[in-house]
Amino acid sequence: MSDAVELEQLRGLLALREEQIALLKASNERLARENAQLKQQATGTKPERWQPSPEQLALWGLPEEAEQPKPPKKPRKRRTTGRRPLPKELPRERVSCALEPDQRLCPACEDPTPMMPFGAERAERLAWVRGHFKILEIVREKCSCPKHPEAGVVTAPGPDFVIDKGLFDNSLVAKLVVDKFADHIPLDRQVRRFRREGVDLALSTVCDAVRQAAVPASFLVRAMQKELVAGRWLQSDATGFKVLEGSRNRPHRGHLYTWSNTERVVYTYAREGSGEHPAQILAGFEGTLVADGGSSFNAAAKVDGVKRAGCWAHARRKFWDARDTDPIRVHAALEAIREIFQLERAFQTLAPVDRARQRRELTWPLLQNFQTWCRVLSHGLPPKSPFAKAVGYVLRQWDTLIVFIDDGDLPAHNNMAELLLRQPVVGRKNWMFAGSEGGAETAATWFSLIGSCMLNAVDPWLYLNDILPRLASYPANRVLDLEPAAWRNRRLSEAAG
Repeated sequence: MSDAVELEQLRGLLALREEQIALLKASNERLARENAQLKQQATGTKPERWQPSPEQLALWGLPEEAEQPKPPKKPRKRRTTGRRPLPKELPRERVSCALEPDQRLCPACEDPTPMMPFGAERAERLAWVRGHFKILEIVREKCSCPKHPEAGVVTAPGPDFVIDKGLFDNSLVAKLVVDKFADHIPLDRQVRRFRREGVDLALSTVCDAVRQAAVPASFLVRAMQKELVAGRWLQSDATGFKVLEGSRNRPHRGHLYTWSNTERVVYTYAREGSGEHPAQILAGFEGTLVADGGSSFNAAAKVDGVKRAGCWAHARRKFWDARDTDPIRVHAALEAIREIFQLERAFQTLAPVDRARQRRELTWPLLQNFQTWCRVLSHGLPPKSPFAKAVGYVLRQWDTLIVFIDDGDLPAHNNMAELLLRQPVVGRKNWMFAGSEGGAETAATWFSLIGSCMLNAVDPWLYLNDILPRLASYPANRVLDLEPAAWRNRRLSEAAG
């Protein structure tokens, strides 16, 4: 081949290469624009106002806009303070509170003399029943002794409210909490909906009510957390949770953890995603932690007494993500894991001892064959291919993935913890972030009670409406009587008896 021909071929290859580079550059620019647009839609502001410059107006032959004088400022209206009036057309219910006979006796009289009633103390509470608002008129009887006015006035005690002084009844607080943390309706959207129904509430008042009611509820959640840590096993998972911080209200990416068993779930908030928070939660825990292979649980697994169990659902997901790159071998892996899940479904009705025995007899041989298959394949795979990463995940996590075999109480996967995390994940698409770290702690408290209601098939509004007024005065050593599992069992026994 002559030098001229070879030179011409090289020139052709160079031109082709330059054309390919130009196409790749154009493709990269297009993808960069699309990526910027998606980021703008997801997190940024959307300014669409365009103000043309004088030079641009001149291009179209349009006259420049003359500077208009600024209109005079309107005098600012003074904001009125105090409670906004309730609609007069709302149905009303009178709640009369009378003194007991022994409470009417004057302590200053030598002979027990009943005090004389002379009036009543009145207050209004805004309540919620299924489908509409109503106003509770609280009338508390007042008595005094005419012989000993210095003894003072005795007023009949009123109903218990989770918010001692205020407008909201327990039923309305329960509705606010359920609508936000179970049905994901932000509080400002709830306020607008109430306004359409004729009830004008200040957003700050609504936010304060949710925050104040979470204080006594947090004592119950902490007791539930201690009960979880005292058990034999629990599941955990984590997700990102944005929180506004600082004077400029910039979002910080915190983390929300879920800790659960079959009866209760507790959510905890952590500012950082390191393993320090899970290790603190599990201090004193002596049992098995079912979690994925995430590094945030590595420190928790090193706590004395903690044994880590893996998740076969996460292992399966690794293979599923590689289905387009190696479909034949991925299909074989998914079929093998599918057999494990089918056996688990068949073992659901068995007692834990029988379930462990069936796992050793039927599931263990499948796991051994799958491990051997993964080991053989691992030697000939490209190290960075998706299928190689899936095989490597199984082999690295193998000791944790087989822990469930000998313990009939343990699940083979972490799906329940992931399912419970869907509540805050779906919710944050509506309310986007927590207003502060205190707001994140409040959200964790309400998510814990509502998530536990979900586990026990309990109506969260009925549950909260019943327990909220009792939380503050309930004995601390028996506060677990108010958790959703115990509440449901008590209601069932009352209905049966």
